[in-house]
Amino acid sequence: MGEDFTTKCCWCIPFPCAITTMLVFTILSCIGCVLNIVNAIGFIGNYGIGGIVMTIIVALGQLAALYCYVKYVQVYWPYHSKKEDHNDGERMGLVDAFKYLIYAAAAMYLSNGIAVLIFSIIWGKGAMGISYGISTIISMCISVIISFIIISWWRNSFKNHAMVNNGKGPEGFSMAAIKATFSETKAGAAADAAKAKEDAGKAADATKDAAASATAPAADAAAEVKA
Repeated sequence: MGEDFTTKCCWCIPFPCAITTMLVFTILSCIGCVLNIVNAIGFIGNYGIGGIVMTIIVALGQLAALYCYVKYVQVYWPYHSKKEDHNDGERMGLVDAFKYLIYAAAAMYLSNGIAVLIFSIIWGKGAMGISYGISTIISMCISVIISFIIISWWRNSFKNHAMVNNGKGPEGFSMAAIKATFSETKAGAAADAAKAKEDAGKAADATKDAAASATAPAADAAAEVKA
């Protein structure tokens, strides 16, 4: 296939465990969508029509995000539940499903930002004025960009592993191997520190000997003069 299978975050999280982690992440994100709608509904009592408009915009965005998360889970859950070996198409399906996370992040953040911006322009006063709306939409856009970067990184990491060793990454990869390498590195560092300490001791002894050799003639001469 000619791909570079250099590992990234999946060196820290084995591929099967990463799948479970992504499922948990998605479920938590779904809960976040629901909470965003609940928070928006709270504005209706205080701002009337403004609160209703905000709630509608937020709800549309969060429901779109929920739809994307469901589509994502529909790909990942069957893969996670299947016990036998997976084929290349199933593994690449995991990689392709990351697009739903990007769509969800955009819908989730931008709907919040747009809702607050419109509300602040038409109904906002004081702390909820136009400056608040502008700062909110900017922060939401930044969140979308950051999410895109992180999700793209995860996607590439999954892609680098999806086609190797039945989705488990390179043959030599294991957490035991990582621990063994760490232990070897730690032992090597300890040995280097011990050798450095020994060399420093030898250097100190050599310096003392040199100093003693340098002062001996002067001491002998002083003794002769005194005599």
